[in-house]
Amino acid sequence: MKFSYKFSNLLGTVYHKGNVVFDKDGNSVISPVGNRVSVFDLKQNKSETLPIESQYNIKNVTLSPCGNILIAVNEVGQCLVCSLVSKTVLHQHRFTNKVRSIRYSPNGQYVAVAKGKTVFVYTAPGATMRQFHAFSIVHALKGFNDDVQCLDWTSDSKFVVAGCRDMTTRIFSVFLTENFRPCCLGSHMDSVVACFFEENSLDLYTLSRNGTLIVWRSSVNLEDIVVLKEEWVKHRVDGSEDVGNGEFNEAGEEYETPDLKRRKDEKQIGSELFATYHKEAMHLMKTLVQSEQKFVSLTAAAYHQQTRILVSGFSNGAFFLHEMPEFNLIHSLSVAEQHISSLAFNCTGDWLSIACAGLGQLLVWEWQSETYVLKQQDRKSVV
Repeated sequence: MKFSYKFSNLLGTVYHKGNVVFDKDGNSVISPVGNRVSVFDLKQNKSETLPIESQYNIKNVTLSPCGNILIAVNEVGQCLVCSLVSKTVLHQHRFTNKVRSIRYSPNGQYVAVAKGKTVFVYTAPGATMRQFHAFSIVHALKGFNDDVQCLDWTSDSKFVVAGCRDMTTRIFSVFLTENFRPCCLGSHMDSVVACFFEENSLDLYTLSRNGTLIVWRSSVNLEDIVVLKEEWVKHRVDGSEDVGNGEFNEAGEEYETPDLKRRKDEKQIGSELFATYHKEAMHLMKTLVQSEQKFVSLTAAAYHQQTRILVSGFSNGAFFLHEMPEFNLIHSLSVAEQHISSLAFNCTGDWLSIACAGLGQLLVWEWQSETYVLKQQDRKSVV
């Protein structure tokens, strides 16, 4: 008699640590459970654990805009590129450092990875990039003094914002532009936990660990940014931008092309032609938290661009929903006394996933009707 056993499902645990994401339709939530990944179908009330396994616990996951490719990164930087259609591992890649954040671009062509003090932009593996090497590095964004903790893309996939532990936020252009230069934003008194762009805009929100929210407004609209060439920009360590080299004559001497000379002249005019940021408002969300704990910090945040709903979670288990940019309070609730590890909206913005690593708890809350769609907790404290 022959036995053909194969892995079917993982029971008794729903969440370990890391970030949770929704699928493309918004009907399923993807949760990292140890060194595996579980998918919870909220419409059909079913759960499934993908037949993939990592050597270490998975900490970061990101889903492609098409919803077919899932990238899972574990604690030591090993990456698994998985297909949700065939439920197999397509490629394995090892980053040289621990990954703190990874985000797909909205067009699905690039992946931004925060490793240490640098943000790397890779070509995204998938059907759009048919090449031998799945992760081909094409960009390195430097200038940070500490580890980068959060990332976000603009709607057109041309700009990246990164929040750092050194209390600064930097905005970089992926392509060479005519009226934009890398910007560094401060005003925070603690490390930046989350940063979000507005839809079809360069305006953004930054949130720090001490519960401070700052609204930044750009002097230039996103559609007014002039892209000179869709070539990769070389950023120096100080955050400045290399305008590129000229051409060479027959003697091998370099001379300036008219386009290069024009760009250098524009740099000498001043900063009035370039996009600048100003601080429009500052809100202290920590004053809304009423707790007996002496130190309460912001641990997670999520933002839905279409509905302009911002949710922020704190270390005492409380979370708040605000309508932006007016910062009107919609809901305030506390799920547990443990810190909230991850927050995520689905595509419609109706469902909110809440994950707590201390209790191994995973919740999906419909904030409009104030009802739970999913509420499960790890049984490790009971068994």
